[in-house]
Amino acid sequence: MINLFGCNLACICENEINAYTQLISGKRKSSLARLKYIDDVKRSLLGELLIRKIVRENYFRGNAEISFGVNDYGKPYVKDLDAFHFSVAHSGKWVVCATSSQEVGVDLERIRPVDTEIARQHFTEQENSFLTDLSLDRKTEYFFKLWTLKESYFKAKGTGLAGNLKEADFSSMAGASFSYPNEGLYFHIYPFDPGYAVAACGCEKEFSPKVHVVNIQYSDFYG
Repeated sequence: MINLFGCNLACICENEINAYTQLISGKRKSSLARLKYIDDVKRSLLGELLIRKIVRENYFRGNAEISFGVNDYGKPYVKDLDAFHFSVAHSGKWVVCATSSQEVGVDLERIRPVDTEIARQHFTEQENSFLTDLSLDRKTEYFFKLWTLKESYFKAKGTGLAGNLKEADFSSMAGASFSYPNEGLYFHIYPFDPGYAVAACGCEKEFSPKVHVVNIQYSDFYG
């Protein structure tokens, strides 16, 4: 089953950041040092802490035993856990993580006004045709539905946005769950916090019915 977990930036206070930073990888620490805004620091920090919490609870590893590698496209993985795959996304006040026994991808976007020129550049002719006929409110919702599906698709393939978004066409999608023809990939559009769009993609057909909202506590990483 593909599971989806989420945590809100509010679960870490600004004065706790230094303590939590001692729990993460050296590479992540270096990237945090380059970030200017507190919310950006929290998003990056929580992205790794959420994975570590999931691994500790499901594979009973000490925090110090968890280490990461990256594939040729920069997609991270947990070393020595071949049956554990994950994908992380963050936007606004949320960080989400999809997990699976096979390749998986997830995307999260805060819904906001967009320039329709972006759609013309990155969406297929069929997708743009459908988008044109929608009211303004539905245009925005549909745009982010498509965008999260496309990003989750390329993340599941392991390439991230190195792929061309027009390679994947979702104009014929129907319902919250559907499959992608001839590729053995499945998609699920999640209900979530109003104002956000979330989609996951993976090789497993079953998805958890909702985003499991979890809290991060310092005690999660000891014992």
